[in-house]
Amino acid sequence: MSEPDPRIHTAIAHHRAGQIDEAAAIYAAILADNPDSGSAMHLLGVIAHQRGDHARARELIQAALSYYPNDPGMLSNFGLVLQALGDNNGAMQAFQTSVLIRPQNVAAWFNLGNLLTAAGRLDESIEAYQQTLLVDPNHAEASNNLGVALLSKGDLAGATECYQRAVAIKPEYVSA
Repeated sequence: MSEPDPRIHTAIAHHRAGQIDEAAAIYAAILADNPDSGSAMHLLGVIAHQRGDHARARELIQAALSYYPNDPGMLSNFGLVLQALGDNNGAMQAFQTSVLIRPQNVAAWFNLGNLLTAAGRLDESIEAYQQTLLVDPNHAEASNNLGVALLSKGDLAGATECYQRAVAIKPEYVSA
């Protein structure tokens, strides 16, 4: 496996700019030239997920993880794909593994919190949102979702504080 292909940076720039078709074409070209490019597989899988083709996304990201089994970003993205496919246990395992490898992984903590909230596991979701906010105190969505979880547990004062913090961080955040 020879990484990285210099084209990957151009593709990532297109991807970040919302130029999904351009990014996908470059990722596909990289894979055509180097079928073992775990990075291109992963990022093409992210695009498949963004386009709603979760089965293809799972296939691509799972293949990429065979090259990089301990990549916390790939694991976090894999968790999102599994969650979209209804495999909440697999998603939870992917998010938990991701934060074990990289405790500063804000996205994985936040996604884990969301999944735990949806499962009704409020104490655990509160912990996940608190971890998110420890890593990124300005994560308005985590502050809001922590408020939702606290309110569900009857902690009106704690929930109000979280909502106020979310609005202070992001004044246009209507949900908070």
